[in-house]
Amino acid sequence: MRCIGDLHGRFKAVAQHLRQHATPGETLIQVGDFGLGFRPRAEDTAWLRKLDAQLGAAQMRLLAIRGNHDDPAFFGTSWVELAHIELLADYSVRTIDGLTVLFVGGAISIDRLYRGPGSYWPNEGFRLDPAAIAAIGTPIHVVITHTAPSWAEPLAIEPALRHLLRDDPTLEDELLHEREQVAALYTQLHAAGHPIRHWVYGHFHKRWQGEHDGTRLRLLDVGEIAALPVWALETPDTPGRGS
Repeated sequence: MRCIGDLHGRFKAVAQHLRQHATPGETLIQVGDFGLGFRPRAEDTAWLRKLDAQLGAAQMRLLAIRGNHDDPAFFGTSWVELAHIELLADYSVRTIDGLTVLFVGGAISIDRLYRGPGSYWPNEGFRLDPAAIAAIGTPIHVVITHTAPSWAEPLAIEPALRHLLRDDPTLEDELLHEREQVAALYTQLHAAGHPIRHWVYGHFHKRWQGEHDGTRLRLLDVGEIAALPVWALETPDTPGRGS
């Protein structure tokens, strides 16, 4: 199993990985900001079908969650028939390489005021769903989200981005609340006895790895590809490049 950071519509990056590192039977996991919804629907469909065929030729599959740069309507539906790509609904659970994986997408866009219709979706944020968590009937080993718990990096909004908060007076509080909601997802899973070994996310366009209560965390940069659980062999306080 390999995890891929934000793509923002650069589907050719996946095709290049397939050409260079195809491993028949392997599952690729894309952690959101796949980039669906910015092109006309027919163009997105054509790209997905082309990538689906390439995955089929490599005997691999791709699972993706929604990010804040994805139209939520594309996920968890059958709007296009694909054999090797699955655009997952929030709180989907899959077993991959003997590990049970929980997928929960969504995040608030820090640049939402500057994105018009067709590139910003009011329902794009992370949604904590206690009922969906309670309904999980199998132990979760890996969690894939787009954004991160409040105690994971980055711990503060980057100074270079703070100007985006000035004209959006509720944004900072909403971003902080969202991170707390993702932390609540961890707390509720932990309280239910789920043995979470790994938590992987993207969204922040940087690299980092760490540990929290025995769970190893990995933040993937844009287009970064990392194998799971290869980093389990690394020391938990080793920072990734660009952190």
